[in-house]
Amino acid sequence: MRIPSILIGAVLISVTAGCGGKSSSEEEAVTTQADVVRQVAGTAAGVGSGVSAADLPEFVAVYPGGKVASNIKMNSEEQLSGMTSYLVKADRAKVIEFYKAQFAKNGLAAKMEAEAEESYTLAGENAQAGTSLLVVISPAEDGETMVALTHGRKRNPQPDADAATDAAPQEAQ
Repeated sequence: MRIPSILIGAVLISVTAGCGGKSSSEEEAVTTQADVVRQVAGTAAGVGSGVSAADLPEFVAVYPGGKVASNIKMNSEEQLSGMTSYLVKADRAKVIEFYKAQFAKNGLAAKMEAEAEESYTLAGENAQAGTSLLVVISPAEDGETMVALTHGRKRNPQPDADAATDAAPQEAQ
């Protein structure tokens, strides 16, 4: 599984690279079996056989039967975000339909949808809830489908200014 390994490595490098300047007392690393969990300034990363998607936000779902390869949290004062990648033995078209249904279920308005020769990308947001989701679906080895999910949620979502203006009663002139 070369593609997921490369993706996971690149993400871990980019996540930990932005966390420089911390002393070793501020950095904690725990290794158990093949899993690595790293906590650095609000960033937690899990890669390996025991990684779970149990702590994903309610608007982010893993296709049934998916085996999570990585789950990375990147939180800030303003936003809770992360990236999860997984493999699933399922037809790519069925996975695409699953995520289109998830977007509808969670009020995520599609802002971008693109299909290339082998990959599919869907990105959207729910401005009122302050949530966003990017889904990239591509083929992997052995007939599996690889899915990468990048999600974000504002800690204190503010009403959409345009929606508030549209909803406000107009004064009679």
